[in-house]
Amino acid sequence: MLSYVAHIPSSPVLLENISRHKFSDFKKLNQATQKIAKDISSKECETIITITPNGYGNKQAYILNVCPDFNIGFEDFGDFLTKKTIKGDVVTAYYIRQKLGTKYPISSITNLMLDNASCAAMMQMQMPNKKYRLLPITHALDPFDKLFEFGKSLRDAIEDTKERIAVISLGDLAQASKKTIDQAKQIDQEIIKNLHDKDSNSFIKHRPDKVAAFSVRGFRPLAVILGLVDGMNYSFDLKGYEQKYGLGMMAATFAI
Repeated sequence: MLSYVAHIPSSPVLLENISRHKFSDFKKLNQATQKIAKDISSKECETIITITPNGYGNKQAYILNVCPDFNIGFEDFGDFLTKKTIKGDVVTAYYIRQKLGTKYPISSITNLMLDNASCAAMMQMQMPNKKYRLLPITHALDPFDKLFEFGKSLRDAIEDTKERIAVISLGDLAQASKKTIDQAKQIDQEIIKNLHDKDSNSFIKHRPDKVAAFSVRGFRPLAVILGLVDGMNYSFDLKGYEQKYGLGMMAATFAI
């Protein structure tokens, strides 16, 4: 069953082993993601599904990374010491593909190494004496309304499972240079307003070229999330937002 829904940034700069001496610059966002981690633990969730923009796959299909175990590492960011393992959720992956496979182009892969966004997310979701199973889903590059519809179908599949499942969309908001920082902030505020107002219709009508121009990697995962909670009595809670070092980052919950 669907027990918790949230969004967190995908940038690994929120991890101390990556940002190092700049870690304190992201104190507020770290506090926000830690609050989400505590919420997921208190909800007694067993599985976390990540909706990631950084996964493995192709543009036309939704890709489920199905593995008994995943390896977490950050060699791409110069950290060769952090190594962890997390269990995968093969059963939930099989169930989702069985339920949605005739309606959507869904493929499964087996890659022991997690995508960078899911790696960063699972490091942030760690809690003492708590172990989760993980299912990363890479979204297709479908139009926003199609991603929204996929989210609705995904919710129906999740609600039929026995496990308590948290779904976390991953991705940063607008990227900017010094010249475009004001425009980037405006885009971020438009997105946040749509989410706050539960205005899914306006959200999915954002211009794709504008989203692409500012590399809003979190937009498509959020479109899936909005489909996931569509029609439910949920409340949007912005836990934290910053536009720092040319990158928009948001942590938020969709309380159900």
